[in-house]
Amino acid sequence: MARPIKEDLDYFPFDVDFFSDKKIKRLRASYGNDGICVYIYILCMIYGDKGYYTEYDEDLILDISDELNISENLTRQIADYLLSRSLFDDTLAQSVKVLSSTSVQRRYQEAKRGLKRDVFVKAKIWLLKKAETLSFIKVRPDDGLSRNNESFSEINDNKSEKNDTKERREKKSKENKSKVNVSDGEALLTDEQRQELVGLSSVGSVDTYTGKIIEWQKRSGKQCRSPYNTIRAWIEQDRRKQKNDKKPGDSSYDLDEFERFALNFRLSERAESEDKK
Repeated sequence: MARPIKEDLDYFPFDVDFFSDKKIKRLRASYGNDGICVYIYILCMIYGDKGYYTEYDEDLILDISDELNISENLTRQIADYLLSRSLFDDTLAQSVKVLSSTSVQRRYQEAKRGLKRDVFVKAKIWLLKKAETLSFIKVRPDDGLSRNNESFSEINDNKSEKNDTKERREKKSKENKSKVNVSDGEALLTDEQRQELVGLSSVGSVDTYTGKIIEWQKRSGKQCRSPYNTIRAWIEQDRRKQKNDKKPGDSSYDLDEFERFALNFRLSERAESEDKK
C-alpha cells in the first residue's frame, strides 16, 4: 500500500517583526493578548491540518474557546475581526468555509520547496497568482474556481493535469533559447543564500526583492551578476532607512546602482574586518 501523502507541516516560520506589523498592533489594541493568541492558534491549526487551509466551522470556534479559555462570543468576535482586517481571506471563509490567506500559502510553498515531488492544491482555495506560485505546486482544477480572476487556477483550468508533461518540455526549450532565465526566483539564489537573507529580513522581503530582479532582467535582457549581494545590499539599505525614521517599505529598486554596490560588498566588508584587527 502506498504511503499517504503528508499535507500538513511540522513547523512554520515566524517573522521576527511580527509585533511590529500594523495589523497585529491594531489586533492587540482591540482584543489584547486574547486576539494574538486566537490568531496564532488558527495559524497552527492551518499548518497542522491541511498545510495551507483549515475548515472554518462551529467546531473550530468551540475548540479555540475551550483551549484558550476564552468565551465563545469573544472568540467569534476575534475571528470576524481577523477576516475584516484581511489577516485571513474573507471571501474564502464565506464561500467555501475555510480559513487561509496569501501569506499563509506563501509560507506553505516555501516549506514544501525541498520536497522531491509535486505538491497538489485545490484551485478554489489557492489564492496565489501564477507568477507567485512555484513550479512544483500543481493546482487541481475543480468545479469552483478561486475568487482571483488572474489566479493560477483560472489560467490553467482543465490543462494542468493533461498537458503537464508537454508544458514542462516547452518551458525547458524556451529557457534554453532565452538569453536570461527569468522563469522564477529559484535559479537566482541557492537554498543556503535564501535562508541567510530571510534571516536578515523576512520571507516577504526576499520574495519582493527576488521578483524585482526577475522583472529587471526581463525588461533589460541583462543578467544580474550577483543576486545574493544585490538583495543583501537592499536589505541593509532598508535597515538604514528605518533607523533614520523613514517610512518602512520606502525602498529603492535601482538595480543598476545596487548591483554596482553589491559587487564590492564582500570586499568592503573584509577590509573593515581587517582594520579592526
